Amino acid sequence: MELAYEIRVVGAGDELGVLPTLIFAHGAGFCRQIWNGVLDELESCGTNLSFRAALIDLRSHGQSRDENGEKLFWDTMFMDVRKTIDVIASFDPTDSGQLVGVGHSLGATTLLFLETQSPGLFSSLVVAEPIPLDESLKQGAVLDPKLIELTRKRKSQWKDLTEATAYVKRVYRSWDYRAQNGFIQGALKAYPDSVVLRCPPRMEMTIYQQNRITSESINFSLLECPITVLKGEKSKTTLSFIMTSQMQKVLPNIQVVVAAGAGHDIPMETPDVFRLPIQSAIERLAASPGNPIGKL
Repeated sequence: MELAYEIRVVGAGDELGVLPTLIFAHGAGFCRQIWNGVLDELESCGTNLSFRAALIDLRSHGQSRDENGEKLFWDTMFMDVRKTIDVIASFDPTDSGQLVGVGHSLGATTLLFLETQSPGLFSSLVVAEPIPLDESLKQGAVLDPKLIELTRKRKSQWKDLTEATAYVKRVYRSWDYRAQNGFIQGALKAYPDSVVLRCPPRMEMTIYQQNRITSESINFSLLECPITVLKGEKSKTTLSFIMTSQMQKVLPNIQVVVAAGAGHDIPMETPDVFRLPIQSAIERLAASPGNPIGKL
């Protein structure tokens, strides 16, 4: 399915076709508006950055609807994003645009997987706390029982938007206010008599309960582009440490950045920190506009 997305152009002149395109992919249970703080930081960082930002809602998240609405499979979600990237890239009339992948958690893993399937798809990748596709994820394996239980207990319905907003501000109090407001805008759906999560816990749980991805599905040695991986200093997500360690063994030149003060939700908690490697990726492209990598 083609996913819901929005395009924002930052700092552009008239030649939109030659701008790099940043593909933003959020984590499970979130929405494309959680990137609002990161984009604000990029726009106000005091440098002359120009780019096109494409923010995607994963299947059954935000404005992206799943017609079946029963289970979310990793491989299906990965291919959704690839199809949507193809649509977004087709808007480039000069065929000279370059892609930078920016992802968090499940979104980070999605972009890494797509790069291994089509080496050179991205000019660079900036990913935070990717979750693993490794030997622990055999066919039909459970990702993390504790994560499933936490998701199951998550509140998903409120009497009105005031109550829902108070809940989000309290539960996600470590987040930057722009991410909080973005979550309220994109991850909640209001009805006359209630407000609910667009991706309910029963749906998000299926991501962790089963999958059709095996350890053979990803080959880190196929990752050709420059990669920056952000790890939260206070993160308790052991799975992301596993995947980052595996990548470092195969790709010793990847850059690993520890986000001071952040947990797992780095783009929402410290958007100013997350902005820096994205800015570097854009500036690298600007310095070498003839680089052919990153074209579809």
